[in-house]
Amino acid sequence: MTPRQKLIFDRIPQDPEARSLIVGVAVAVYYAVSAWSQVLVWPAVQAPYYKYGWQSALALWVLVIIMTCVLRFIDIRYLLPKRLAFATTLIYTDAAEEELGGDTIESDAAEDPDSKAAKQVKTSNVASI
Repeated sequence: MTPRQKLIFDRIPQDPEARSLIVGVAVAVYYAVSAWSQVLVWPAVQAPYYKYGWQSALALWVLVIIMTCVLRFIDIRYLLPKRLAFATTLIYTDAAEEELGGDTIESDAAEDPDSKAAKQVKTSNVASI
């Protein structure tokens, strides 16, 4: 798992479909842009004194730093409270299941690993770590 994927997985722990969609779109966009932009920005005829290559590389570097700061702000301001609320819900759900005899859910999960109960048990185990 790459650090970028881990970053995405940490930001959206409760929705695996959204994570896979985001990773797929990001990879597709990257490959689509890099397929044609490298030839335009870094033409072999201009090597090693590229007319636009170094300026565009510096501009993209600054853009990535700004985007990282903005995304960090959005994550802390808007997404972190949602993740904490989701984790709190899981903790209270686990506590209620233990009071009501939550062993039945785990025994059902052991029988069928693809069942909804098994996924809830896995999610609650991850949330408690």
